[in-house]
Amino acid sequence: MSPAPDGKAAEMAQPARRNIAKLTPDELHIVRNDWSSGQYTSAEIASKHNLSLSSLNATAKKEEWGVPKIPGAKSNAGRRPIYNESFNHMAYVACSESGFTREQLATLFFVTVDSIYRWQRKYPEFKESIQRGLDDWLTHVAETNLRSNVEGIRYTETTKERVPVYEDVPDPEADGHTKRVQVGWRMQTTKTVRKYIPPNQKAIEYALNNRAPTRWKNPNKIEISGPDGDAIPVNYTVDDILAAAAENASGKTPMLPNLNQEKIE
Repeated sequence: MSPAPDGKAAEMAQPARRNIAKLTPDELHIVRNDWSSGQYTSAEIASKHNLSLSSLNATAKKEEWGVPKIPGAKSNAGRRPIYNESFNHMAYVACSESGFTREQLATLFFVTVDSIYRWQRKYPEFKESIQRGLDDWLTHVAETNLRSNVEGIRYTETTKERVPVYEDVPDPEADGHTKRVQVGWRMQTTKTVRKYIPPNQKAIEYALNNRAPTRWKNPNKIEISGPDGDAIPVNYTVDDILAAAAENASGKTPMLPNLNQEKIE
């Protein structure tokens, strides 16, 4: 008995996966039946028929086979695509890392957009995974842009222009000689400039006020108090408070009239 091949030798001994486009109609019919049988996942079908998983999924999407039935998955009535709890994590990863839209999620799961919305209504955990993923993605994008505005942005600007293309061809009027003729056009980079956008002051203020509020207080914060620093009595009118705010904005110390003895009807 010959010894069992090691892992690398066994991998090399396996035949290359076939592209599904090279199957005969009869072979494709067998694969299609396995897809609809409810006994295999797409990966198991690809392994069973020695097919490339990417070509199998691409064909299933193009010919609208739907999602292969997964053993143990929750079933829907009729011919509707089947929802699986593993879709929750897949949807979260797709949304948090790439900001997937509902249309892109439909492509990912080989279903229609209506199925995505139906799953959101029927399975709250699926909807929550999508919303949580999009929130994380949007937060990351916003923080990345804020960091760029705080640090400043460096980039390279290139200018391209259309220039003629020439070739040397035989000159029919001069035997043995050639002449240059224009044979077309091409785009050529004519200028490259490195540019820098300085930090945005508003972005810096926003970052400092939120990241270190005790060290960097908002200078535009307005505080209004009543006479002698006491709380504002309720008998002040709105006009009195607005007038005090206007004085504060102009640099004056806001003072409210002493109306402690007055009662506004």
